[in-house]
Amino acid sequence: MSFRERTGLDGFDVAIQAGITACLMGVFGTVGAEEMLYIVPAASLGVLGIRRKIAQRRGLVGSQAEQRLAELEERIGELDATQMRVMELEERLDFAERILAGQQAVHRIGDGER
Repeated sequence: MSFRERTGLDGFDVAIQAGITACLMGVFGTVGAEEMLYIVPAASLGVLGIRRKIAQRRGLVGSQAEQRLAELEERIGELDATQMRVMELEERLDFAERILAGQQAVHRIGDGER
């Protein structure tokens, strides 16, 4: 499974993000804003997490999409089997109704002859 399939992001995207983070840390390190050296990586990880979530929303990532497709195919198969069973039960019910209607007609005829 590739990096993109696991995370939803290209390795190039992550490399760009890491480069920008490193540049910002270098800038803030030379300015003397040492507290920013902790904030920049935290903010970068937050942005990376948001980008990953957006990538996942665009489409299910790798094996998740395959798993979802397999589940849908299984449900369609179950639905087809259920429809066939319902059709068979409808035919049996119609047959039973015809037999009962025929028996009632025979009883009426038998009652009228007496």
